[in-house]
Amino acid sequence: MAAFDPLWIPDEDRIAGTAMRAFADEASRRFGVGRDDGALHAWSVASPEQFWPLVWERCGVVGDPGPEVLRPADDFAGARFFPGANLSVVENLLRRGGSDEALVAIDEDGTRRSRTWDELGDRAARL
Repeated sequence: MAAFDPLWIPDEDRIAGTAMRAFADEASRRFGVGRDDGALHAWSVASPEQFWPLVWERCGVVGDPGPEVLRPADDFAGARFFPGANLSVVENLLRRGGSDEALVAIDEDGTRRSRTWDELGDRAARL
């Protein structure tokens, strides 16, 4: 085995159930984009006005994306995505509820503490 060979490749059934496949399927259906990684990447660079709103939608971002998708710059770090967006970071991060662990901290001495989604939501509401 060469150093660059993957250690594991998921089977097609597993791939078919991923969020990435659902995104690729939607991009293909709406915009005629190929489903492979290379085609998706090329489309994301060539058509950011299609790509980024689909990312916003598929990620379920709560808020108003505003009228502008991308404000380009000379370098990628200076680019601004959805510069007129109006959203609450807290609302988006804490919209999930339930008893699953949301945060886990393990101190240097090995002490483990965790918070569920419901606990985080409750603590944020108290603030």
